[in-house]
Amino acid sequence: MSTLVTGGTGFIGSALVRRLAQEGESGVVLDLWAPDALPEGWRYVAADVRDVAAVSLAAAGCDGIIHLAAAHHDRGISEETYYAVNRDGTRAVTAAAETHGIRRICFTSSVAVYGDGAHAKTEQTPPAPTNPYGASKLAGEQVLEAWVRGEAGRRALILRPTAVIGPNNFANLFALCVYLDRPLFVSVGMGRNRKSLAYLENLVEALLGLWRREGSGVEVYNYADKPDLTSAEIITQIRAGLGRQGPGIRLPLGLALLGALPFEVLGNVLGKDLGISRNRIHKLAEVNSVVEAERVQQACGSPPIPLSEGLRRTLAWYVAEGRGRTPVRRIPPEHASPLQPAR
Repeated sequence: MSTLVTGGTGFIGSALVRRLAQEGESGVVLDLWAPDALPEGWRYVAADVRDVAAVSLAAAGCDGIIHLAAAHHDRGISEETYYAVNRDGTRAVTAAAETHGIRRICFTSSVAVYGDGAHAKTEQTPPAPTNPYGASKLAGEQVLEAWVRGEAGRRALILRPTAVIGPNNFANLFALCVYLDRPLFVSVGMGRNRKSLAYLENLVEALLGLWRREGSGVEVYNYADKPDLTSAEIITQIRAGLGRQGPGIRLPLGLALLGALPFEVLGNVLGKDLGISRNRIHKLAEVNSVVEAERVQQACGSPPIPLSEGLRRTLAWYVAEGRGRTPVRRIPPEHASPLQPAR
């Protein structure tokens, strides 16, 4: 088998490519950012997923497409760019599939399509995105649904993961580690709200397990590892994993949001992620982000790595390699760049 993996040098994509290579599969990685290394049998195409011609060129000779490329950061990206990458990039992927007769596409969407709300989200929960990221991911799903309707026998596997943790992830958990990695810290609220998390290796195993099943039509799966943790439990486990002791200072939510504003302003001026924002504080302290994943568990069985062990490994990586590093932010340009020479 030969697979095109868009976004294949990212956090999830690089782990997925390594896993495919371990099983003897070859393929093509399409990404704006070059990989540090590629497994034997894999080729890199430096291109933008919005570039229809480039995606088609990369897809030639492939049997399937796993579409991971996305605009996903919570700041520094315009609404137009979210849609251009997450919706129009998916259109480029389906156009390439039509050109080359590819009948299988996997799309990593997001639980952000459900929007906010205290209730646990299942695959039957009506989508109600509340930000451009979630709305543009939902638009990408709709592109795939239309592609499947275009010809019998096509299959679109849509995976909606919750927040994914693991070594080399510089997203929200990394920012939280940076914040909690100090003798004194400030917590917000009572910390009773619950969070669903996913560990990288488990997500990759589930994705491949579903990908290799026979089928046609549109299949939608949430992904989360259990049990869910309260934000207070997450903070406690992070502090322990970082070797920090002692209670923090607890602030009311309103005061904490006010205190985060200068960090946002300074971060925007400097063009840096300082790890503190009103959105992150609100999500951590108040918002329940619970995702049910019974359907994927029934299809794939229990994940190979318990969530507690996945969190421990993530924290061990932070202590050994991540501490003191500047987060890597992959912000797509406002407009698609032309195809670069393949490497």
